Amino acid sequence: MFDVETVKLDLPLLLSAFSIIVSAIVGWSVIKSQKDQRRYHRVSTKPQLHLWLNADKQNGEVTLEIMNNGLGPGIIQGIEFWKRGGTGEPRVYTLEKIGYVLPKDNFNADRVVNASSLADPFSLAPAQRIVLLRIEFRDKTGSSAYNRNGLTAYMNEVQKAIGCRVRYSDVYGEEVDVVDP
Repeated sequence: MFDVETVKLDLPLLLSAFSIIVSAIVGWSVIKSQKDQRRYHRVSTKPQLHLWLNADKQNGEVTLEIMNNGLGPGIIQGIEFWKRGGTGEPRVYTLEKIGYVLPKDNFNADRVVNASSLADPFSLAPAQRIVLLRIEFRDKTGSSAYNRNGLTAYMNEVQKAIGCRVRYSDVYGEEVDVVDP
């Protein structure tokens, strides 16, 4: 019933089979761990760009700013603007030409529009903020000329009148196209 010779021959075979199974399980675990690590790294380096208008009543200016609230760098491919409320296909303007679509103001002053020029493409680091556009109101002497309450009202008019699209990507090349971020 119990043959000692058969058991001696089968024991090394069983140990070999067992070590092959354990090796396969460890190999599968390592591969899965690497995939999870890559997926986590991709998610942890996502940029998240936001644009907003700001009325600086102290200096008499309205600014359009962009900030990266994400965890990785945002590579800006392009920023486009258009005038809302028109019929048909809207005409698209770049940052340098945005002055053509800004609404009229009631400050009885010269409006100075300064647009930032960005490299193409431009990388925005996490927590980095830059002013894309500065709209200043100056009188004939160059001093600030505006109505404090009117400045906020003008900022709201700009927000209603102009649409915006930001195209950017992450370090892996995954593109994001956001309208009015």
